[in-house]
Amino acid sequence: MLRLRLAKNQQGFTLIEILVALAVAGIALTAILKAVNGQLVSAQIMEEKTVAHWVALNVATEIRIQPGWPAIGSKQGDTEMLQRSWSWQALTSGTPDADLRRVDIKVFNPAEAQRGGITIFLGKSR
Repeated sequence: MLRLRLAKNQQGFTLIEILVALAVAGIALTAILKAVNGQLVSAQIMEEKTVAHWVALNVATEIRIQPGWPAIGSKQGDTEMLQRSWSWQALTSGTPDADLRRVDIKVFNPAEAQRGGITIFLGKSR
């Protein structure tokens, strides 16, 4: 039978030390994964807000290029951008200046959570 003998100054790790090291490594890896997941969720939200802003800008452009003066009231519609459906609502209201209209545009994602919006002012051309 072959026996390995350790010198008196050589010692291995005990089972407790190994378990503690594994626990510390597990906690660290969990924290890293949680941070990475948070970054991914933030990036997805930023992407949705950016696309919603683009949709709002497109609706604002459509309102601006329509002939005539926009009527006071509400309009809504659906559009597709980046292979996703978006709903929008445009609320046109008057201002203290009779030659100026305010248009608030809100954009919603498919889950109906508001993801973006802008406000534009349109002047009456003479």
